Amino acid sequence: MTKSIRSIAAIAACALALIAVADLPPLASADQAVPQRQKQPEAYQERLVQWILEDPQGFFHPSIVWRRLGLDGKSGPYAMHAAADIPAGTPLIVLPRKYVLQSGEKRFDNDNDIRLEEDPRWCITVEKMMNEHFGHRKSANEKTESFYAPYLSYLFEEFTGGTTRGLLPTSWSEHSKQILDLILGENEDGKSILSPADFEYNSIFEICTEEAMEHYEEYLFEHLEKARPEWNADDDGYYSKEEAEYSEANTPKETKTEASGPTQRDAEDAYIFLLSRGWDDKLLPVVDMFNHRNGPWRNVEITPIDDEERNDVAAYAWRDISQGEQLQYTYSECMDATCQFGGLKYAYSTQSIFAEYGFTELYPQRWVLFIEEDEDEELAQDLHIEVTSDFHDETKLIFKWIYESPNETSIRWIGEQLDRLKSIKSRVLEGIDALESVLLGEGRTTTIHNIDHERDAILEFYNAYIRVFELALEHKYDPVAVTMESFYEDLEEQRENRVYNIDEIRTHELLTARTVTASNGTSASMPSGDEF
Repeated sequence: MTKSIRSIAAIAACALALIAVADLPPLASADQAVPQRQKQPEAYQERLVQWILEDPQGFFHPSIVWRRLGLDGKSGPYAMHAAADIPAGTPLIVLPRKYVLQSGEKRFDNDNDIRLEEDPRWCITVEKMMNEHFGHRKSANEKTESFYAPYLSYLFEEFTGGTTRGLLPTSWSEHSKQILDLILGENEDGKSILSPADFEYNSIFEICTEEAMEHYEEYLFEHLEKARPEWNADDDGYYSKEEAEYSEANTPKETKTEASGPTQRDAEDAYIFLLSRGWDDKLLPVVDMFNHRNGPWRNVEITPIDDEERNDVAAYAWRDISQGEQLQYTYSECMDATCQFGGLKYAYSTQSIFAEYGFTELYPQRWVLFIEEDEDEELAQDLHIEVTSDFHDETKLIFKWIYESPNETSIRWIGEQLDRLKSIKSRVLEGIDALESVLLGEGRTTTIHNIDHERDAILEFYNAYIRVFELALEHKYDPVAVTMESFYEDLEEQRENRVYNIDEIRTHELLTARTVTASNGTSASMPSGDEF
């Protein structure tokens, strides 16, 4: 997924050095009859599966099924699971390239100093998202359906049963942002002490300026330029956030999605969707619905997304997957250019994932502490920490210093920050408790903000910071567990022995059987679960 700290130059260099994927072990073979395809619990999920299977080159493993994560199996968000054992190397999803929503443009050399999430190519992808979803509407009662409708309706139309707005801190209420700022702290220069210091991103309208788009003059950014204001501007020409929230909360979603064109809020949502779900300027429908987890829990990998060859994209089993396991991908160790082919493992931190996805990742967590020392710059450290749990006993925590251990200045700094966080506990809890009354004050009955998510995400992040500082002090004199040399040795072994490209994935028996079936003129879809 998107990582704002990635260096484009490093990505290019790493890509050139890597994709000589040689001497791979043979792909797993489907040595049994093709399993029955699972019936998905929700109509929008079933529609997404059928959409992929419409193309003879598309594939959705018949043993994948969405299940809720609540302990009772009936509550909580949905996640993809394996309904049967799946061997390592087995294709899970194959997405023909036409399903990928992307700008189709290369990044210009002089754009390399731009923050990745402000890459002007993103404006093209956002415009395409809006055109595909809203541009097919001829009137409130008449519309043609976009090829991408099964996916974009999942993103934009909450009543369809899809994703949720406002999960990223940049989209939170001002009240929640103030609590987060309190947790991060502020130094004498007015800068955040803790990461993520830059959790707020620019508006899509600030990114897609005429200057930023000068390379792409052939594109007509009709929907971005004509996005309808949702409320009246005040005398200074600015929009009131309070009025915006009230208007949004009190306008039926059905009315807005059937309107004549997208709103400014829709444009901002499209950008946030791309920021949190995309591979740079690309969206990979359904593939982007795998949840994130690293360590031994990770069991899904994706073939490299090649801009030059514009190949199809496949998700496959990274290891043997047992029946009942959740299918989990990695947002920081992925073996393609967006993760520097695994090189971001310890650089793309738990704090960065929090800023770009809106949650504190499950163990393992990789923290980066930027410790500055005004009196002596030589004492400054960028400390990398891994906290994980035992795969068989998640109550047992394991702490590791990565690359280097702390000096006495860093140990003192960690203690000071731990004391500061504990001293503001009452203010954090009071702020969280007041969240609902602040957002639903003055007679309002609803708000555009996800109050439960903001409350839970803040508290979880706050407690996670306290926990990692306490563990760091407890293990302050532990030796380094992972050196730079050992990390790259292990990474190279993974790159050489566990990464497949799309051509190798297509040799799997499940896919060759599907291709033969399609070429014979019979249905290429797997039998459905209701045929048992």
